[in-house]
Parts: sequence; C-alpha cells; structure tokens
Amino acid sequence: MANNSNAMNELLVNSQVNLFAHIVLNGDASLQKLAEIYTEVLFTRLVNPRIGKKQKEELKLVIRNSKQTDSSIDVNKICNKLNRESSIQQRLLLLINLLEFGLFVQKNAILLSKSNSIAGKIKQIADELKISAETYSLCSSFVSGKLYEVHDRRNILIVKSVSPELEGFHFVKREQIDGYFVFVYFPDVSTIFFRYQGKENLQLNSKPIQPKAIYSFQSGSVISQNGKPLLYYGKVIGQFKGLSQHESITLNLKNVEFTYPRSNFGLHNLSLTATSGELVGILGGSGVGKSTFFNLLNGSLSPKRGKISLNGVSYREGLSKIQKLIGFVPQDDSLFENLTVFENLYYTARLALGNLTVEQTKELVNAKLAEFGLYHIRNLKVGSSLSRNISGGQRKRLNIVSEIIREPKLLLVDEPTSGLSSADSLRVMSLLKEQALSGRLVLVNIHQPSSEIYRLFDKILVLDQGGYMVYYGNPLEAVRYFKMHAGRIDADEVECSVCKNIKSDEIFDIIDEKQVDEFGQLTEIRKVKPIVWSSRFIPTDEGEITINPLPESKSVKADWVKQLEVFLTRLTLSKLRDIEFFIFAFVIPVLLAAVIALFSKYSFPNEQGGYTYIFYENYNIPIFFLTSIIASMFLGMIVTSDSVIKDANINKREAFLFLNRKAYYNSKVLFYFGLTILQTLIYTAISIYILKVKGMFLAIWVILILMGFFGNIAGLIVSTIFKSLSAAYLIVPFLVIPQIILSGITIPFDRMNHRLANTEVVPVIGVVSPSMWGMEALLVHQFKNNAYERYFFEIDMAESQSRIQSQYLIPKLFQLIQGCSQSDSINRHRLKNLIKSGLSQLNIDITELPMPNTVEFRKLEIMLHELQQKQQQNYSRIIRKKDQITTKLQSQFNSAEAFLEFKQMHTNRGVDDLTLARKNITAIQVVENRLVQTIDPVFKIPTNRWGRAHFLAPAKRIANQLFDTFIFNVAVLLVFLVGIYLILLFDILPKLSNSMVQLKLFKLVKGF
Repeated sequence: MANNSNAMNELLVNSQVNLFAHIVLNGDASLQKLAEIYTEVLFTRLVNPRIGKKQKEELKLVIRNSKQTDSSIDVNKICNKLNRESSIQQRLLLLINLLEFGLFVQKNAILLSKSNSIAGKIKQIADELKISAETYSLCSSFVSGKLYEVHDRRNILIVKSVSPELEGFHFVKREQIDGYFVFVYFPDVSTIFFRYQGKENLQLNSKPIQPKAIYSFQSGSVISQNGKPLLYYGKVIGQFKGLSQHESITLNLKNVEFTYPRSNFGLHNLSLTATSGELVGILGGSGVGKSTFFNLLNGSLSPKRGKISLNGVSYREGLSKIQKLIGFVPQDDSLFENLTVFENLYYTARLALGNLTVEQTKELVNAKLAEFGLYHIRNLKVGSSLSRNISGGQRKRLNIVSEIIREPKLLLVDEPTSGLSSADSLRVMSLLKEQALSGRLVLVNIHQPSSEIYRLFDKILVLDQGGYMVYYGNPLEAVRYFKMHAGRIDADEVECSVCKNIKSDEIFDIIDEKQVDEFGQLTEIRKVKPIVWSSRFIPTDEGEITINPLPESKSVKADWVKQLEVFLTRLTLSKLRDIEFFIFAFVIPVLLAAVIALFSKYSFPNEQGGYTYIFYENYNIPIFFLTSIIASMFLGMIVTSDSVIKDANINKREAFLFLNRKAYYNSKVLFYFGLTILQTLIYTAISIYILKVKGMFLAIWVILILMGFFGNIAGLIVSTIFKSLSAAYLIVPFLVIPQIILSGITIPFDRMNHRLANTEVVPVIGVVSPSMWGMEALLVHQFKNNAYERYFFEIDMAESQSRIQSQYLIPKLFQLIQGCSQSDSINRHRLKNLIKSGLSQLNIDITELPMPNTVEFRKLEIMLHELQQKQQQNYSRIIRKKDQITTKLQSQFNSAEAFLEFKQMHTNRGVDDLTLARKNITAIQVVENRLVQTIDPVFKIPTNRWGRAHFLAPAKRIANQLFDTFIFNVAVLLVFLVGIYLILLFDILPKLSNSMVQLKLFKLVKGF
C-alpha cells in the first residue's frame, strides 16, 4: 500500500473511505470485512493505529447508512471535489490504494468472480479523477507486479545487485542489497513510486521499509541501509530523465580555499561534487560565505588554493567558456520596473538569443511565461519594490525565467525566497526543482527553508561561521548526522512523527549550541567551534567524476548592432514610462529657463514711474550665459550619474551573456544626448524670449548642447566608478563647482593665485575647463557677431590697436627708456627686457637693445616717435571713417534714434564691459619682465601658433591661420567630448581605479 502521509489530508482520507465503501457496498459480508481490514491496516501505516481504527469504524458507518437509506454513494460528487481541491499526485496516490485493495481481495480468494466488477469500478473512478488511460495502465501493471504488461519500459527502473537483463528497463547496480527495488515513473504527473522485494533492513528517510509495500519517492528522499545512504532521489530521477553525456555537467570543488585580505573570512577547505539534475541548497547564517561561494562559482573571484572544475575543465583554463554555461539570479530584482512582464523577458531574449527572429523570440517568450505561470500578467508593468504591480513571487519567477530563457547548464540563484510568503516561496522553489529535473544543475543560496522546501533539495551544503564547510550531502541525512554528533537520543527521527515535517532549523540550533557556566546559565561560547565541525565531516563522493567535454552554449548573443538597438529601445521605453523622470526631464528645463531668465532680466526705472527693459542696459547677460552653461552641465550630469548604478543588478545578471559593453554605453549616450538636445532647445527658446536676446538662438543652443553632452558623459563615468547612489549624487556638485570658478568671469584668470594665473594666455587649469570654452565662445560671439557690431568690428579693432599703441604702449616705452638711461646696471637689465617685450608688440624685433646715450639708442627713440605719430594719424582717420559709417547707417534707419534703438537691441553693456575689460584702469601692465595689454582683449589678436590665447580673444591662431573664436571653441569642445567619450567607452577610469585598489591591497598583503 502506498505510503505518503504528507499527501493525506482530511479530504483525501474521507474520499478514500467513501470510495472503499462504494466498491464493496453491493458485496457480501466477507468482501466488506476485507475492506474493513484493509482500511485499518492502511491508515495505521499511514498515520497511527488510532486513526486506523477510527477510519475502520467510519467505513462501517458509511456502508450501514447507505444500506439503511437504500442510497448509493455519489462517486461523481466525490471525484469532482477531488479534482477541484487536490493535486494529480494526490489523486494518483488514492488510485494506487484502490488498486492495492483490489489486489488484496484477489489474494484472499474471496469471490474471484467479483474481481472484474471491482476492477471496473476502480477504472470508473480513475476516469472520474481524470487520470489518463496510459497512467492507469502503468499504475495497474506496477501494483499487480506484471511489469511485462508495461508498454513504455523507460518508465521502469530496477535496482539490484546484478543486472536483470530485461530489455528496455533502466537499471542501477547496488551490490549491498539482497533483493531488488522496482521504481515506476509517471511522466505526465512527474511522480515516482517504488516497491522493495527482499529481506534487508532498509529505511526510507530513516523510516523502515516494509517489503512489498508501495512508497512514494519524493524529491530529497534517500533510501538507506543501516544508516548509510544507498540511493538518492536525484540518482533515480536522473535515470528517468535520461540526460545525455554531452549535455550533462559535473561541478567539482577540491580543497578550495579563499580568504579576504587581512582576515580569515572566506571559505575553507571546500570539497564537493554536484551533477546535472540536482537541486543543491546552500545553507547558513549571514556572513558564512554563501555569496563568496557563488562568486567563486561564477568566476568573479578566484580561489587562493584548490581547484574548481566543470566536467574536468579547470576554471583557470576555461573560465570564458564555462561562464557562458552559467546563469545567475541575484537576490535583488534585476528587472526594469517601467517595462511590462513580457517586455522584460522579451528584451533579455533578444540579447541572449540573437539567432532567433522577432516572431520566434515572441513565441518563445510567451511559452516561457506560460510555463512559469506569468502569461496572464504579461501586459502588466513590473513596478518598483514599493509600488508593486505584480506580487513578490511573480517578480522572483520573472527574475528566474530571465535567466532560464537562455538555457544555462549551471544556474545560481541567490536567496530566491527572500521576502516571499510561504506559498510563494514553495512555488518558486518548485519551479527551480523542475529546472533541475529538466537537466540543469541548480544551486540555491537560502537561509532556513521550510519543511516542504527542504524536501525539494537533492543535496545541501551547510556553511558555518568563517566559511567552514560542516556538511554536504542528502538533506534528510543531514538532520540525522547533526543529531548523532550532538548525542541526541532521537537521532534516527529526521521528521516529526506526527506532522511529518522536517525541522531544518534544528541543524543550526545544534551547530550554534552554547556552553553553560557553573551556574547553569547559557554563555556566548559555542560548544563546538566551526573548525571542529568542519574537521568532523568527511566528504564522500557517490562515484568517480566522469570527464566530458563541456556542452555547447545554446544561446547565441546578438551582434553589437542589435544589442545597441535593444539597449536603446529598452532604455527609451523604460524612461518614457517613468512619470517622475518625464516631469524632471521636461518640466525642469522650463522652470530653470523661467527662473534664470526672469531673475536676470534687469529693468531700470523710467520717467513715467514704471520700468523699462532694454537689452543693452541688462548687465546680467554674462551671468545668464554662465548660469545657463552650468545649468545645462548640471542637468546633463544629474540625469546620468545614477544610470549605470541603477542597472547594477541587471548588468550583474547580463554579465554572463558577454554582451558588448560599448553597445550598452552607446545606448546610454544616444538616449541622453537626444534628451539633452530637447532639454536645451526648450531652455534656450524660453530664456532668449524672456531676455529678448537677438540673433543668438543657434549659438546659445549649440553651446548648451555641448555643455549638456559633457554633463551626460561625466555623469555616466561617475556612475561607472561609484557603486552607491549617494556617492554619485554627492560627487556631482564637486564636479560642477570648479566649472563656475574656471569659467573666466567669476575669478579672472589674471587675478587668480599667482601660481595658477597667466596674464598672457588662459592658464592650463582654464584650458581643461569646458565652461571656459563655452563662456568665451558666447561672450565673443555676442560682442563680435551681433547685428550692430558686424558693421564696426574690423574698424573698432583697428581703432583699438592704434589707440593702445599711440596712447599707452609707446608712452610706456618712452618712460622705460628714460628710466633705463638713469638706472643702475641691475635695474637696467630688467628694464631692457620690458622694453624688448613692448617692442615685440609693435612688431619691432631687436636682438640686443643699444646702450643708453648712444646714437643707436637715439635712433630707437626717433623711430618710436615716428610710429606714435603714424598711429595717432591712423586713429584720427579711423574715427572719421567710423563716423561716416554711422551717418550712413543712421540714414538707412531714417533717424539717429532708430539706429540707437537698433544698437541697444543687439549690443549689451555687460558683455561690452567684459570683452573690453573696462574695469581695468591700467591699459599696459608690467608683469615680471613683460608688458601686458589689459584692455580690449576682444580686439587683440593672439600670436601663439598652437591655439593658445588670452581669454576673450576674437580669434585663435593655428600656424598662420586665424579661426573665429566661436568656431574654434566649438571644435575644441568637440575634441574634449570625444576624449571623455573614449574614457567612458573603454572604462579607463574604473580600470585605473581598480588597478590602484589592487596595488594598494597587494602592498597591504605584502606588508603582512
């Protein structure tokens, strides 16, 4: 009779009794007596003698009531209720009990002519219970012992000391037993039963096995002989599943040792073997090394000593190929919360299975969703952990199927039951068990599983504090093992005798048992240290490790173009459905533009008692340029600084797909660049409308786009370096603030700390600042290329040069020449250098300055007088020409007032003050051994042939070619942008950071 008390509940017990009554109701007293005997024996064995007697009396009562009322038992009603409220496995167990009863009747030779009617009634019940004809036939042949009637012999396994030489049956050799086992597998319900024929004292999960009785062989079960494991569930199910040699894998760890620097924490002397088809549980408290163990298995860490191999291939030799066979499901969600269930799995499949068409991918995704019970919610958004649209169990199943879809051979699942209800936990673990039965090796990191979950494991690995391995083997044997070493008198009781539950936490209670002091009080000192538990356990292998070639990975990753497409589509959908992000992305630019522009819009009081806004009088335009640049950079940086960090769990899972990292980064760059273009377009349009900035829309937009691009890439780089969101957010202001300081207008470059300042060209610290290039481009462009100044710029430049040379530079030279003739030899040398500096600005090249009071010296003075007169004449001529142009333009505008209004609409006093350096009192300043022009920088042509120039130069020189400052600066910004883009693309800073950390650790370890 079938023994499976775990499956017997009140419904099944009552249904079993009523069906017995139905079968014998029309029989004579002898048949009813046999039913009473069988019922009592059945429930005595399943539960206890008291229940056996109770159900016997219940059977008699049912039969008596039916006869008294002359009514039949409603089999249809009983079976319908069973179909609704019980599993197919439970119904199959009930059928086996009925078939055994029929066999019991036959063997007692009572009314053999009635046996056919009993068999007919049992077949009718099987049909009502929706048990297929094939399953019924297999069940009937197994119960009757007529194995020759079995059509598909692949569902029969014989375990014996010698081969029975029966064609078609599976066979496992066990020389230790006298007799044999017959296992039957029902493939449509994934259930195994067995019967033992022999005289050996054998145990099923530490309970005695009675010969000829039928037992259910569940996941995690073990058949033992005198306390020694003889046959595991994994071995039996593996025979029926029939994994091919080239598809199966064997994971082996031999004396593996790993410790973290400057500590003893890690893993110690770890040895185990696990094969395809097994579900292995990794048990232990927090900090015992479970995550470290997974990191060793997935190749993230390398052991200090020992060897890890898969099918005999060492991790050191074939890690890249091994990792393609590994699937990893992290504890935290690795899902896109704004994508639907279908989309999450679909885009993962597109990346992992690049050889499938779009339609094939969709079909596969739908099939997998149906298999994992997620098809009905496929169109629901996943949601965040706080605002969940799907349950925790559904989220966990979606995480698992996201790995399963690429068919990994080794599946590592970290804390799959964390935060789930007991029902969801069991369902998730049952799915993982199914994956193991399908031919995968599944390792699960779990704390303290329930009894139902504990039974699902084929093996468990128990880790103690410090990473010591204290047990590896069958889960039921583990309970007996620890009880035995703890000296418990109930060591052979691995499950509760009443409820049949396994208390897995009892293992940890024993491991962590505390000593008592002389007063009988518990102390914090453990009775048995972890290293002692580890030394007590001696690992044993079930057999020799077969070395086979590694199976080929079934997943063919998409090419980089398709990866880029998938990454970009997935990111775009995810972001556009994020309402908060959408508001931030498109409302913030509007608010920033309105706030900055309105705050910058200076209006002066007029004679009518109101206020008038004139663009020319708005001193705040340069500040507007600066705040716009900083706002664009900050906005671009803040939206990307968390981008890679938030994908950490997804990237960790997708690492085993070996995807193109550059495609991932490029998808981020393309999306955020597109966003920046839209954001800066909105900002520019609103702000220039408020401030009435004429003719600069494109120039401002281009500069703000480039600043936003810098922010985007800088934020992405930050996100690759830092692991926490708080660190990334905190570093953003430290990157933005220097851009304010180094913009060139908050602290002028010639007024910085003298160690950093440079009075002739922008110092190096300013050259590397993007804000300087953007600020200079806008200021010079506004001054030089506005609609008014276009008419006058060239003539204003000539006027400035003539004025400065005739009124400031040459008089300064005369002053120095006079001082040179009257000074001593020490000061004379310095004055000569200053004179040479001034002469070079006048394009007068003198290798050696003549001595004072000589003919040559007098000739130099005369030449300077003549040059001064010439420049004064040029200056007067330029002024007259400028007046002529002004008069002509006034006539075109019909009046001087209209022309003045035109000027005030396009020029700005604040920009003029900066570009002309009007605050500088001294036009020519002595700096060390040089004369430096400090006014009109926008009219001063630089002489450096490599693009270096003073701040606000009108053009930049490369060799002998001059380039407009705006165009040149935009080109430099593009070059800088390409540079930091390459830094992002090739992970230069993260690699450099990791190298520095590793070097530091190496020195640290070497020091110890």
